[in-house]
Amino acid sequence: MKIWNLNLRPHRVAASISDFMSSLVGVGFSRSEPYICFGASLNGQLTAVEMKPEFLEPLIQSRFSSDEKEERDVEHEIYFRNFASGFNKAFQLAQKLKNGSKFEPALHILELCYERIPPDPEAEPLTTNITAAKTFEEDLKQYSYFIPPNFPEYLSKPAEPAITGKIELLKLSLELFKFVHQNAGDELLERSKEICDLIQNNPDSIANDVLVQVLETTSTHDYLRSLQFAQDLGEIFKTKNKWNDFIPIAKSVLRPTIYENGSEKPSTQITAALSNANDILDQIDFLKEATKLQWSANPQDEDELIPFYEGHRPKLILSASLQRIFLNALLQRHQYNKFYNYSFSLLKIVEGFEFQAYLSKALKTEWFARLQDYVQECQVGLQTSSDQPWETVKYYDSVIEIVKILETCEALPSSVTSYLPPNLKQLTLDLENALLELKKVNTASSNKTKVQANKEAKRLANEIDSVIKGKMVNKQWKKEVSGLLSMLKSF
Repeated sequence: MKIWNLNLRPHRVAASISDFMSSLVGVGFSRSEPYICFGASLNGQLTAVEMKPEFLEPLIQSRFSSDEKEERDVEHEIYFRNFASGFNKAFQLAQKLKNGSKFEPALHILELCYERIPPDPEAEPLTTNITAAKTFEEDLKQYSYFIPPNFPEYLSKPAEPAITGKIELLKLSLELFKFVHQNAGDELLERSKEICDLIQNNPDSIANDVLVQVLETTSTHDYLRSLQFAQDLGEIFKTKNKWNDFIPIAKSVLRPTIYENGSEKPSTQITAALSNANDILDQIDFLKEATKLQWSANPQDEDELIPFYEGHRPKLILSASLQRIFLNALLQRHQYNKFYNYSFSLLKIVEGFEFQAYLSKALKTEWFARLQDYVQECQVGLQTSSDQPWETVKYYDSVIEIVKILETCEALPSSVTSYLPPNLKQLTLDLENALLELKKVNTASSNKTKVQANKEAKRLANEIDSVIKGKMVNKQWKKEVSGLLSMLKSF
């Protein structure tokens, strides 16, 4: 009876048992002791051969250098099917490698604890004998180095369920760390359901800092899916009464918030806000839905952005990014009275925080410049050539918007209160000239427009009346607003 070593070339006989009295008719391994082999001869002679460690040691294939003693020790234990001690050693060594940020080596060690997947019986057959021989050799190396497929449990003492559970969690954690360091956000999102299921079964299974890094990575690949992932995790932590464990994750998702203070220590305001699970989940959901509208290619969705904010926003939006989006949407759609009222109410809330400095600077610089552009565009539009006076009509409401800024805003920057009144005076003159030109066209026989100057003037006057109704016009610009109103009522 001969035992062959197929691992080394040239293939050679590793052992030969020749004390049979007659021809060998059958061989087989023990069903209880994997290293005992039986041989039966023609005359009924039965011989048991035990392959002891000193015999097997030279046959162990190692993928580590002689200096990597701990790694080789794990290989040794797994090869001899000492799973109880081998799994413990693998876990401890992988944990040590993980702490040194050696994620790939740690994963390789843990892979030794898993059975290989058997070959697919439906796979297409190999075309040549050479290819088949090469494939068989590679498969043999893999299956003999790791735990082979369908390895019978009775041939070894299994590891404790506790250590196999720890290995499973550590393996997942290592894979997540690997994907984070590779910036493989798509891979992480593919595993989001698996992660949520794991957290559902054991909320302590993955450390908070790992989940924070995972979501920071996924957000750069698919922001909307990442927000849904965060929302799903938040719901799980809430239902498991583990909300405090989700707070670092929520802070990362909503960052930067309006309560950033330039310090690593969170402000009391953000700490208090993050402790409210229902509100934070609403904040994340609002962030997701608002982002969908903002990124939509459908122009109608863009028009829905402001109504969505006004109808669905939380009592206070914590995300500084969302606050900027809303303010810019108001500016883009020339809703300046809402813009200034919202800005100044927000300034009171964020007093002393970084977002206050941002708001104050933007109100004085870029946002003021956009107001100037708006006024100048209106002035140029009202001064359209007299042969097409109907083209000026689309700028009439801009004059009303300027009155709304002056009369309905509780507070305004000094730059605005200095700039608007004199420009309103000039706009009154431009609007009067435009209405007069339109009136000429109305009375001419070649009238090409249905817009009537007197009706437009009356409409505008009524709108101004409704703006200042029951209020006393501010003394700073009473003269300019009254002059505009008198001009319109003269038509």
